[in-house]
Amino acid sequence: FTSGRLDANANIGLLLALLSSLMQSAVLVPLIAAWHRDRALSLADALTRARAAFPQLCLAYAAPALAMIAAAWLYSKSDAAALVSGLALLLIYPRWLFITQAVLLENATPLQALRRSAALLNRRYWPMFGTWLVFELVFIVITAIPTFVIGMVSVSIPPGLRLNVLMILAGNLALVLIEPLRDAVFTLFYYEQRRRRREQDA
Repeated sequence: FTSGRLDANANIGLLLALLSSLMQSAVLVPLIAAWHRDRALSLADALTRARAAFPQLCLAYAAPALAMIAAAWLYSKSDAAALVSGLALLLIYPRWLFITQAVLLENATPLQALRRSAALLNRRYWPMFGTWLVFELVFIVITAIPTFVIGMVSVSIPPGLRLNVLMILAGNLALVLIEPLRDAVFTLFYYEQRRRRREQDA
């Protein structure tokens, strides 16, 4: 019973971390876009826009979330299924990189955001895939640092609570360290992909 309760708490903590990540991105992306376009946008206005777009953003990420859950389920079935699902998710995931930007900066609906994000990678999928992979590896290394530190500190915590504490603290620290950098990088990539697409369509 205690183990099940800890697992439930860890899952709740992870869900809250993901929702916090989405909300943080909903605030940061318009601010980064305004800076990139040399326009003024106050934090209050960014918060107002984020609150209005948050339900749409959650719905837009429902498809990627379901795909990840399906991949995790297949991963537990067999080595072959794990390999296939992992490769499929690795190849598909970059097509979702600009969902947040499409919702926040283009007022796209969830379905439109999925299509728009995928369309921005047309004709330049592999270069963008490589760039995304490099940045993700950098993000993973940066995230691993606080996780390692927390793991060392949590040695003194009773074993039953250690995993729960580690999951919540590491997740929240990763949000603080990584998400602003990730939002900045991929918002700038979003504008670059838009520029290239306009040039190709001209």
